[in-house]
Amino acid sequence: MPDHQSPPNGNSPPKRRLAMDEESIDFLGRAARTVSLPEASLTQTPVRDISAAARTLVERLRRLNVETLFRAQGLFSQLTGADIEAKLSFELEVRRIGQDIRSLQDQSRRAGALRHALRASREQILAGRDRLERIIAAGKTALSTSADADPFLKSRFERRLDNLVTLHASNELTCRQIEMADQSLSLVIDRVEDVATVLATLWQRDALAVAQSAKPVPKSSELAGAFIRSHDQLLQKLFFDAA
Repeated sequence: MPDHQSPPNGNSPPKRRLAMDEESIDFLGRAARTVSLPEASLTQTPVRDISAAARTLVERLRRLNVETLFRAQGLFSQLTGADIEAKLSFELEVRRIGQDIRSLQDQSRRAGALRHALRASREQILAGRDRLERIIAAGKTALSTSADADPFLKSRFERRLDNLVTLHASNELTCRQIEMADQSLSLVIDRVEDVATVLATLWQRDALAVAQSAKPVPKSSELAGAFIRSHDQLLQKLFFDAA
């Protein structure tokens, strides 16, 4: 029979002396509790999804023909209405790019939620690690001192103990995998944050200034120069991260 002893303090679980009996076998079975991983970890591919969203945004930015917009601001274009057509096209593309930026941020938020859920699962696994190791050690001790035990009970005890050993090894591997996933997610989330909060904000501000300008915006103007610079910076950063 397992020997119940009073814990040395209010926080420690009672110790057990395992033996080749039904109660110890049931105890080993109850000890094989698994920690569920978040369902999203089985259905989502956050790093791949963020990369795909970044590539979509890069393609849209590269298709935005900034040169055509500013060429269409001359007198001839104004007389033919080409300047208005170019500006409307520009405004439409700016709205679409804004949607792509929001999509990238949404992917990043989903990745952040998954990252926190994985961290919580890892903490649960680690919280039960010491107890599981103590039970495994006690089970091995019981096996090594039970030469005269009933063979049937001993076989069942050993199978339950093997299950715990396998669970412990699986937990250790899962913790390492979660740690690697956490690092990978942290990097891509940080990159999206850098792009969305700084470069994309500057790009949208400069694009809005061009779109709302009451007068034609020649390429040599300060307004055009600011937009071209922010456009190139955003494209280069995203292209690097999405490559």
